[in-house]
Amino acid sequence: MLILNNLKVQIAGDSHGPALYAIIEGFPFGFYPDIAAINEDLRLRQIGYGRGARMKQEKDTVEIESGLWKGFTTNMPLVMRIKNRGTYPESSMERKTPRPGHADYAAFKKYAQQDMRIYAEGSSARRTAATVAAGSLCRQWLSKRDVQILGYVQSCGTIHDKEDYQNKEITILRQKRDAHETFSLNDEINEKIKREIDQYAQKGDTLGGSVKILVKGLKAGFGSFSSVGTRLDALLAGNICAIPSVKGIYFGNTDTYEMPGSKAHDRFSVKGGEIIRTSNNAGGLEGGISNGNPIVITAYFKPIPSLSMGIESVNVENLNPETVDYVRSDVTAVAPAAIVSEAVTAITIMDFLINEKESAEEQL
Repeated sequence: MLILNNLKVQIAGDSHGPALYAIIEGFPFGFYPDIAAINEDLRLRQIGYGRGARMKQEKDTVEIESGLWKGFTTNMPLVMRIKNRGTYPESSMERKTPRPGHADYAAFKKYAQQDMRIYAEGSSARRTAATVAAGSLCRQWLSKRDVQILGYVQSCGTIHDKEDYQNKEITILRQKRDAHETFSLNDEINEKIKREIDQYAQKGDTLGGSVKILVKGLKAGFGSFSSVGTRLDALLAGNICAIPSVKGIYFGNTDTYEMPGSKAHDRFSVKGGEIIRTSNNAGGLEGGISNGNPIVITAYFKPIPSLSMGIESVNVENLNPETVDYVRSDVTAVAPAAIVSEAVTAITIMDFLINEKESAEEQL
């Protein structure tokens, strides 16, 4: 379950089970979901340069099995179902050698079940398909309130896009992202990332990278400094960090920690009778509250832990050294991670807008 205050979003289903589910409680009454748009986001999550064989097997589409009446939401729990095509029976050959970098060994120490497959069922990124379905719906709701969210690939391996896109139109940026196989925003970066992925694919190795998430249109005053559970930055960080493979998150300018305060903090000015900021190093958040600037988040993803070249491990039953059997996987999942990060951000932001329909300034 995501960390939320008003919505409840539960993800259920095994990676190789019959289906995945997103169960949403508290979604407002009277909203007409665009199912085709949700399916398009699911399609985007499945593609991206560096994807592996599993995604060629799946063709994700969503069915809303509960919570709709004549096409609109009823405020009853929404049950969203995505069928799995890639399944395998519990009777298949057991795997007793944990993959370094995966949840296998840590979960084995917790639950003591020697068959490592059971841990992959719950920790697999396959389950993010249901998260994307829920987040796509929330992003539609936010769009009606002029809040726009975009996730894109900032880096993969050693290739890094240093351009700042936060002042550009989200609609235009989305078109650029979706036109690139790597989900980057730059033609040159797109080609460089593809070459980097090809190089490591030939070696049987994998790559990580970073995703940038932009939120535009969110007014100042959402969130709170009163408790951890009401800080907008804390909930965004917690929910994004729960995405498989995320190892770090940063708000705002990622160089701020190297700056002196005289350069790091966003000065106030007046333009057209309105108070503005001359920069956005804080990334749109101060004291756990939105400050009216674009929210800028960077999430860092580790490389995929399943390597076709193999990686050394130990059999937990007999303690013999073994090379981990290769489990079909991606070379990199940074591109689909952009879609997942966007979805998680949309869910978290919507939760705050339901809670705080008006900022304090608007209530005065």
